[in-house]
Amino acid sequence: MQADLVKGEWIALVGSGGGLGHLGVQFAKALGLNVVGVDARDEALELTKEAGADVVVDARKGKEHVVAEVQRVTAGKGADATVTISDAEGAAALACAVTKMHGVMVQVAQVWGPGVFFFSLFAFPFFLLGAFC
Repeated sequence: MQADLVKGEWIALVGSGGGLGHLGVQFAKALGLNVVGVDARDEALELTKEAGADVVVDARKGKEHVVAEVQRVTAGKGADATVTISDAEGAAALACAVTKMHGVMVQVAQVWGPGVFFFSLFAFPFFLLGAFC
């Protein structure tokens, strides 16, 4: 796993209820990680729950809500790592916002369009890894 996490740490999956996302939830749980699943569709949120996520957050409630929930469950520090599987507009920026300082953000989905989350790269120090298709 590119994020190099150990049992008990927190991982957030943005796009957790899709074809790859729910498998990521199961894989992370098998490694002993605490999982926050983030998605924006009712059926995806249900699949995230069924896959075993510790916390499920509805992205339709807004970036501030998602960040607040991640901060709440991680004692204010943010996720140790975040994997962005969703290619939805704003998904990469959301992943940056929930990742702790000096954490890891893995971008799996192909991001289209300019200026998606570049400000976040300078505002918050963390490692960005790509797995572009």
